[in-house]
Amino acid sequence: MDYNIRQLAEEFKNLEWDQVYSLVELVLSEVSGDRRNTAVEEINRIFHEEGVPYKIVRGKVVQLMTDTESNEIVKAQASSTSAAIHLNKAAGLFNKRPIPDYSNSVKESILAVESIVKGIEGNENGTLSSVLPKLKLHKSLEIGIKNLYDWTSDEGGIRHGLTDGDKEPDESDARFMLVQCASIVNYLIARDTIAPKS
Repeated sequence: MDYNIRQLAEEFKNLEWDQVYSLVELVLSEVSGDRRNTAVEEINRIFHEEGVPYKIVRGKVVQLMTDTESNEIVKAQASSTSAAIHLNKAAGLFNKRPIPDYSNSVKESILAVESIVKGIEGNENGTLSSVLPKLKLHKSLEIGIKNLYDWTSDEGGIRHGLTDGDKEPDESDARFMLVQCASIVNYLIARDTIAPKS
């Protein structure tokens, strides 16, 4: 047993940075209940003390965000909607190691918004632009959501191929879209839940 621990410790020292986080996720997947909660708290404490720009969220090592940002994403991911599937993909691509896929993270984030809009309106064959007006949002909010969607069509080949001179999305673009789209999904779910049905 001691030999195995020593051997594991030696191999651990030789891991690449992204492999260390994958190992942490593997260990957490094998632990449950109070032991898992304690392990997550302890790992997050160590990450914080050491200035590591990551934290454990839902058993995954993710790039550090504020509690408010993390909570919006986790809440939207927990919904029983197809939007949650897109947001899970977006978060996975945002945190992909060793090289994040920010373009596809942005794409999945905006697809979550399109998915929830179509789901609320019950029109799976529509587009965000055609279905969004039927939700009767404040016009400025509707325009803001549509502009986010349009940006993903224009910017850096997110929803269409790259063209000369395009700037690919970076970490700040992907973080913004992941948090904002999760917030929009949460807002639309809450609004649909409390709105009187016609």
